[in-house]
Amino acid sequence: MFPNSAGLLLPGRLQTRWARVDELINELEIGDRIEFQRTVKTTKRIYSHWAIFLGFHGFHNEGYVCHMSAAEADFSSANLEIFEKAKNCAKVCLQEITLVSRNDLCRINNSLDQLYDPLPISEISNRALNMVGSSNYNILINNCEHFVNYCRYDFKYSGQVIKTATLAVLMTFGASCGPVGAILSCCFGAAFEFFWK
Repeated sequence: MFPNSAGLLLPGRLQTRWARVDELINELEIGDRIEFQRTVKTTKRIYSHWAIFLGFHGFHNEGYVCHMSAAEADFSSANLEIFEKAKNCAKVCLQEITLVSRNDLCRINNSLDQLYDPLPISEISNRALNMVGSSNYNILINNCEHFVNYCRYDFKYSGQVIKTATLAVLMTFGASCGPVGAILSCCFGAAFEFFWK
């Protein structure tokens, strides 16, 4: 599916290794899910930001992505005040990929293709472009990962939300790990099990 001239594609996977955007740019195809590794003042990743690649445009043939973001940033400072403001100002944006990456590592991550058929490229692009400017952000049910999954697979899903909620439940209930995991697996199906692998 991806050219492998730079050796970025991992064997047997639908995702590349983590790389700088300038290393990844020639591997991108329209409709790819791009995962950005967000960090705070250190190299420790705190979360992933997600975007859909929409192709090369403009005089300099820049790569463009569509993603859900606040006006200033996509909450990379991990400041609670920013998360609070995000409820009111986050929206779907069309931006040049290097502006979105902000020198963070990123990768193509179409790993859910193992479970779900992606929509046709034209449908992915149209969904993303038709949502530019919409601003119904909610960290639990409508974040950047929900957005890219809706565009590519026609359903809203966030592995980060599921993992975080599951960890919170497990920490709260401790010894009841087995039953909680079974309940979550029943509720969220194969996608939940896939993200725990």
